Amino acid sequence: MNTPLRVLCVDDDPDMRRWLDVVLAADPGCTVQLCASPREALAARDFGADLVILDVVLPEMDGPELFAALRAGGISAPVVFVTANNDPRHLERLAALGAADVMVKPLDPENLITRLRRSAGQASRFSGR
Repeated sequence: MNTPLRVLCVDDDPDMRRWLDVVLAADPGCTVQLCASPREALAARDFGADLVILDVVLPEMDGPELFAALRAGGISAPVVFVTANNDPRHLERLAALGAADVMVKPLDPENLITRLRRSAGQASRFSGR
């Protein structure tokens, strides 16, 4: 039996959090922890995330700042940035920070799962989608 992949999702948009929850929780190989703010994400250290989905625009601190804070706090899981800005320079800057992937909204559910599998490097931890 495969161990569930624990995905920490950080987005201040409640509709996006609901969408991520529906898409990811529909996969029996995935356990989801939703966070509405950087503060909640930093407090979720005990969740033991295997992968982090991180919105770029957040209250309190932006996605890149939270990325650095997560790393400083000992969370080493791969991070997938999600952004509405499709400017190539912006995407390159995010990738240069060490992100496993950068995705542009709106997200496609199948593409999301495929890219998360790749980013986690553990496709077998997801169901056979």
